[in-house]
Amino acid sequence: MSCWSNEESLSFLEHYQMEPCIWNPKDANHKDKKKQADAWIRLAELTGRPVKEIKNKKEILMTTFRKHLKKKRESMRSGAGMFLRYIYNYFDSLLSKV
Repeated sequence: MSCWSNEESLSFLEHYQMEPCIWNPKDANHKDKKKQADAWIRLAELTGRPVKEIKNKKEILMTTFRKHLKKKRESMRSGAGMFLRYIYNYFDSLLSKV
């Protein structure tokens, strides 16, 4: 797997956001495996990377997001100052829609 720049990661997420059948459980096509597969193929074409690689990248980003979200929640619960409040920008706009 090749390295992804921040710009490539953000571009991928912008394209990913345009395919709600993959990430939004409220989308009418979310349970349609064929439509999901087609969406992953479109993302692969847009990014110029194989489907397997972009699925892996999505999992890596989600893992990182979950870690940062946990830290953010813990810092808010403990009453820590703004310095300790974590925000993971990659997924903020995407997850606010679900």
